[in-house]
Amino acid sequence: MRQALAADPAVLPNFLTDMGDLNTWRGGHSVDGDKRSPEAWGELVIARANTGEVITMDPERYWEGIYTWFRSRGVDYDTPSG
Repeated sequence: MRQALAADPAVLPNFLTDMGDLNTWRGGHSVDGDKRSPEAWGELVIARANTGEVITMDPERYWEGIYTWFRSRGVDYDTPSG
């Protein structure tokens, strides 16, 4: 089964800094049907192995997305959560 995580300030800092083993992450949102295809999610910006290593990345699009997402919420990627 494939799962998706909601992008929120509690999840993204871990995804960006210390992911640990992706096999232990649980999303709570089942991904079914046409959403199982990577192309259904848009253009690939970053791909990681289950162990967290970056396989491929478009750095310009990645960091622009990070900046836009966090700044739109008034936080930095390393702002402590809680």
